[in-house]
Amino acid sequence: MIRVDGHVAGDYEGEGIEYSAWELSSDRAHGARRLLQYYGIREAQFSSVTAHGKRDSLPWVHESDESNDRVSISLVLSEPFDEYEALNETN
Repeated sequence: MIRVDGHVAGDYEGEGIEYSAWELSSDRAHGARRLLQYYGIREAQFSSVTAHGKRDSLPWVHESDESNDRVSISLVLSEPFDEYEALNETN
């Protein structure tokens, strides 16, 4: 499963209530989802597509840093993964 999260830096002003950080982060997440689907990821493979607005800044940078203008794409395991067991199965 794939999780897509859209984020916006804390200093984003937007255009008032018309187009806030929530809309921008949603557009980023859905844009990434559409691109992934274009390149072959099926809709059923997505576990979530989420807008985070100005929340959830990266922990090691200031909230207004441009690195917080981002999309995160994560692989979500449906069951626990044991690397040792997986290596032994291939040998």
